[in-house]
This record gives sequence, C-alpha cells and structure tokens, in this order.
Amino acid sequence: MSNQRNESIFKAIDWLTILLYLMIVAVGCVAIYTAEYDDNPTGLFDMATNHGKQLVWLGVALGVAFVIQFFDGKFYSILSPIIYLSAIGSLIAVMFLGQEVAGSRSWFNFGAFKFQPAEFAKFATALAVAKYVSFSKVNVKSFQAQVIATLLIGLPMGLIIFQGDTGSALVFLAFVLVLYREGLSSILLILGLVMVILFVAALLYNFTTLLIALAVIALLMVILKDGINIKSLGLYAALMIASFVMIFQLEEPHLLIALGVLCVALISIYWFSKKIVWLSIGLFLGSVLYVQSVDYGFNEILKPHQQQRIEVILGTIEDSKGVGYNLHQSKIAIGSGGIFGKGFLNGTQNKGKFVPELSTDFIFCTIGEEFGYLGSLGLISLFSIFLFRITMLAERQKAQFGRVYGYCVASIIFFHFFINIGMTIGIVPIIGIPLPFVSYGGSSLISFTVLVFILIRLDVDRKQAF
Repeated sequence: MSNQRNESIFKAIDWLTILLYLMIVAVGCVAIYTAEYDDNPTGLFDMATNHGKQLVWLGVALGVAFVIQFFDGKFYSILSPIIYLSAIGSLIAVMFLGQEVAGSRSWFNFGAFKFQPAEFAKFATALAVAKYVSFSKVNVKSFQAQVIATLLIGLPMGLIIFQGDTGSALVFLAFVLVLYREGLSSILLILGLVMVILFVAALLYNFTTLLIALAVIALLMVILKDGINIKSLGLYAALMIASFVMIFQLEEPHLLIALGVLCVALISIYWFSKKIVWLSIGLFLGSVLYVQSVDYGFNEILKPHQQQRIEVILGTIEDSKGVGYNLHQSKIAIGSGGIFGKGFLNGTQNKGKFVPELSTDFIFCTIGEEFGYLGSLGLISLFSIFLFRITMLAERQKAQFGRVYGYCVASIIFFHFFINIGMTIGIVPIIGIPLPFVSYGGSSLISFTVLVFILIRLDVDRKQAF
C-alpha cells in the first residue's frame, strides 16, 4: 500500500514547477562559479570555493525537498504552530548565542556550518499566517483578525530588527500582500503607498514646503466633496491657520497634543454635517506627524551608512567612491554587458572584483555583464513564469490553508526578487537580501526550497480540506 501511495504522490506532483525551480537553481550555480572564476580555476566540487559549497547545499536542499513529499499536507497544517514557535525560539536564542557578522548577530556557527534563523522564520511565518487565516471564523476584514495577523508577522520581524538585520526584517512586509487576496480592504494598501510617497518627499523637500502642499491637498478634498461652501471653507481656514500657528510657534510635544484636542473640539460641532472637513483635517495632521516622524527616524534610528545609501538612491548626494561605490560599480558591470554580454567567464568587472559581495547580494551583476541584456531578461522572465506558476498552484487549492500559504510563497519570492535586482540597478536602497535560488548561501537556498516544496506537497493534496 505504501509503495502505491508513494507512486500516486509522485504522479500527482507538479513537475513543471520543479523544472522551473531547477532551471533557476542551475542559473545560480553557473553565476556563482563565474563570479569566483579567475586565471587559476578550481575544481567544480572544491569545498574551498563558494560554488563547491553551493553544490553541497543544493544536494542537501534537494534531499529535504524529497523528504517533504512523504508527509501529508495535513501534517504541515497541524504542526504549523509548533514550527512557528520553534522559529521564534531560534530568533531569540541567536541574539544571545549567535555569531556577529557585519554588525548583525543573526547567525549560529557550528564549525564549518552556519545557520541563519531569519531564513527559517520565513516559511515558519508563512505556515502560521496560513493556519490562522484559514480558521473558519476568521474574517481578515475585522480589526481583531488584522491585529492578530500583524502580531504573527511583526513578532519575527521585530526580533530580526533587534539582531541588526534590517534587510531580512523588511521581507516580512511581503506577508501583508497575502491578506489582500483574502479580503483586506485596498484602502490600507493605498495608505501604505501614500506613506512611501510621503517618506520620499520628507527626505527631498523641506518641512514648510510639504506643510503647504499637504494643506492644499486637504483643501481640495473639502472643495471636491462639499463644493464652494462658505461654512466648510471658513471652518477649514480657521483650523488650518490654528494648525500652522501652533506647529511653527510651539515646540513642546504637549502643545502639539493640545492642537489635536482643539481641532477635535472644533470639528465635532460640525460632525454630523461636515465629515469631509473632519477627514481632511485629520489626514493633514496625521501626515504632518508622519513627516516629522520620518525626519526623526531617518536621523536618529537609521545608521549613517543606511542614511547615505538612501540619499545616494534619491540623488541628494554623489558618492561613487564611498557608500555609493557598490551601486556605482554594479551599474558599470551591468551596463558594460550590452545586449549580448561579454561571454561566459569573460566579465572584466567580475574578474577585477570591483563589485563587492558578487556571489551573494550582487549576483545579478555577474549575469548582466557576462550574458547582457538578453541574459538578464531571460532570468527575469524565468522568475516571472515561476511566480505565475506558484500563484496558479495557490489558486487551485481547495483548502484555504493551501491557498494562503501559496500566496505567502509567491509574495516572499517576489519581494526578494524585486528588491535584490532593484538594488543592483539603483531603484531601491541596498539592504542586503539575496536573489532566491541564485545567490550563494546554504540557509537561503534551503529555506526557499522548503518554501516551494511544501507548496508542491500541498498541491498533491489540493482536493482535500484541512
């Protein structure tokens, strides 16, 4: 019976997804090899090299993927809370027992073997979010469900931030995208985009300019909703003048709170008939406070090199020899590849080691230089097809657990894919996260493999409800 069951499992497996996975991994192995290549080439399986180690990690990852297929889909659903708690425990333990690497205490060191719990936490959190959202009485539109989901995502994210690994922590924001598929209001997504725009604007423009711009936007809201109404515009003008006076003249925090109380008191008089005024003023004050918090967070929380990386991206500073060196060399490497590239093992920027972290964070530079625009487009297309296939697997799941988990997988891979390539071409700040299945790293390769192959196993049981 067990042999028949195993045969049925492997017949039902989605081999197309596995083929796409193997193709991307193969690209990674080639890229890591060429990133290290010099005039004294080493053996393919030389354990003193990254490409040799990566092949070993690939063997381990494929072994784990194979074992995953022997466990029923219900196994992952039932044990998801235990897996999640284990991940949280490892994130706490590494802060006390871990090894500090590049200012981040986020690695366990077991001799030649290193393990990063943050990678383990990604698929553990994916399982936990899928388990919670799939509860029969959970409605992601409710405030309670949103709070609990936020805590599930925020707990590992916060622990990773405490370790000093901000880049890995930001990946967990990808889980928010999953909630929209399950019915979360798009208003929150729009609010998030507005916050990103305000964040950039706060760094590019002075506070007075932003204040005036926000006031004009709030005024337009009132006019568009209520028309040219003397009472509404008069109330708006009075409250806005009070806001400007108090913001510019008073510095103590408790006086800013007093401003909020004053506005609430005045607007409440018109609550039933002038809600748009309340909304516009509320958004104005909220935006002002957020802009001020951006300034504080940028100058007081971010480290100097993180500040400079953002300023390089925004173009407020030019530093091709200092903090902007990595990005500058990355652009040179990718641009020098042209349409067809310089050819396999012929990358001059690669051989010269001008781009740091060439096997990990900047692996895309190797592909861009040696295989050119067409090679880069080919890899991006391969990832796009792979992500599309994952969403197809997610959509055809009968169980909500499988669907939610599938979208978690797609969101995490997409976030890594977009940010990593964005770093190398200068559209997002350099935060140091790998390109899935391509960058060198055992913890990364194994964790992404586990992510994908759990979904493949759930897809085998897609007609079951669990």
